[in-house]
Amino acid sequence: MAITSGRIYALCDPVTLQSRYVGQTVMPLLHRLNGHRYAAKAGARTPVCEWIRNLGRDPVIVLLQDDVPLGDLPACEQRWIREGGSDLNVLYTGRAGGDRLTDAGRERIAAAWRGRRHSDATRDKMRVAHEGKPGRPHTAETRAKIRESWKNRKPISDETRQKMSDAQRRRYTKAANS
Repeated sequence: MAITSGRIYALCDPVTLQSRYVGQTVMPLLHRLNGHRYAAKAGARTPVCEWIRNLGRDPVIVLLQDDVPLGDLPACEQRWIREGGSDLNVLYTGRAGGDRLTDAGRERIAAAWRGRRHSDATRDKMRVAHEGKPGRPHTAETRAKIRESWKNRKPISDETRQKMSDAQRRRYTKAANS
């Protein structure tokens, strides 16, 4: 089932209920709120995440508009930001929202994250958390089937690789422009 519509939401101060951030999503609101909470907890250095960390509690997520066609989401988000005076949107993107980051904005964020590594303590915690949890191991029969399928696989030609690359590029460009 293809996603054909999204929704506009606001993150509000839990005490004053003042709208601080307006966003768009195709996910259920609780999932989107959890995404913001996770990013804040993980230490993302965006104004929205810093605001959430400084709150000391979860923000309130409010549905502003539902069933917005995907093509109309950016303009609708911009309208809500203009009307609601959401200050964190402008801090984060440098614009009134609705559109995606520019290449310069994307590079600025990438530069902030470049070269980061998990500390030794964090890596130890991750190792302990994953011990004894290899996921769901394949049975011997399944491993044999996978091995056979890879043995009989025809190599991908350069022409096919180029077609796949072009298709992916068109998909990415289309998604970025919509």
